[in-house]
Amino acid sequence: MQKTISNIKRYLHNHWKYNKSVTQDFFKSFWKFLKREKYYVLFFITLIISVCSILWFVEKNKFFEISPASDDSAKFNNPWDVLWWLIVTITTVGYGDLYPHTYPGRILAVVIFLCGTLINILISNNLSLRRFKKEFGFVSYNFQEHIIICEWNYRTRMIIDDLRLHPETKHKNIVLIADIDKKPTDDNLLYFVKGSVNQGTLEKANIKAAKIVVVLGDDRLDSTNRDAKVVLSTLTIEKINSEVHLIVEVANDRYYEVCKKASANEIIPSSNLSSNLIAHSIKNHTIGRVISEIFIDTKYNNIQKIPLPEKFKGSNFIDVFEKMKCERELIVIAIQTDKYGRIDSNPPSYCKLQEKDYLFVINS
Repeated sequence: MQKTISNIKRYLHNHWKYNKSVTQDFFKSFWKFLKREKYYVLFFITLIISVCSILWFVEKNKFFEISPASDDSAKFNNPWDVLWWLIVTITTVGYGDLYPHTYPGRILAVVIFLCGTLINILISNNLSLRRFKKEFGFVSYNFQEHIIICEWNYRTRMIIDDLRLHPETKHKNIVLIADIDKKPTDDNLLYFVKGSVNQGTLEKANIKAAKIVVVLGDDRLDSTNRDAKVVLSTLTIEKINSEVHLIVEVANDRYYEVCKKASANEIIPSSNLSSNLIAHSIKNHTIGRVISEIFIDTKYNNIQKIPLPEKFKGSNFIDVFEKMKCERELIVIAIQTDKYGRIDSNPPSYCKLQEKDYLFVINS
């Protein structure tokens, strides 16, 4: 007899555990389906309408009423009162101007109180978690035509500050990929992905839809390893999205050709530029000041690339040079045969400009 009772208890316990597991799996699967199919909003709307309908029916049925209300204004006079009370109760603790006057209504109110508190806690936690993930670089992004900058150093900050000065890039989304602890600046349009430059972090930054990618050197490494890392990043980017405009920085010009073969669109040999500028400043005083005014003091002078104006098509370079200075206060310093073609600095005066040419100008 004792053995039979023990078997029955074991059966009931196992049966309860099974049903509980099945129920939990059902609700988990159901919620995932709603979330995946974007029907969860419709589900909540349906739930609110259903609760409102049940509460309205219960409150209007005299059979459930506790006692006649001393204040009829506290009753639900129409379905809109029920909806108002439900929303206020879920989002706050309620105003007390309306409340249920039946036993089932008050039981349902207690459930709604608890559910409202739980929903507020979940929303608050979710927002805090989302903010934490964004701050520490654990979020994926789905921007289009955005800029990706790889590595964080003092030059990265200067690049971002400069981009924010120009109307074309002032409101551009920028995604930073860097192996640092958290987002380094308060720029609202700068988004952070934590980690080194690899396929995973590049996909998080949505490189397939990016317009420009900038790869800077990692200042924590020596020049050789830094450039080797830049080359590796360049090859990884090229493998994922060969169409993106890729700008890379190398410390040593030995890696210039390597990056060129890796299909980098623009290669900036930083050490050569600075050393050449210093050498020219030694030989010709104040050249450094001129270059600094053009490249650093961007409020007054900056270099721009513009399409050749329609009226100048077929004109000689010298004529375009004079008219651009006289009419627009622009100094033409180079031309490009098409948007990504050959660049000719200080072309001959008789050079004929064609329809698809671009001008590089200093804008004062």
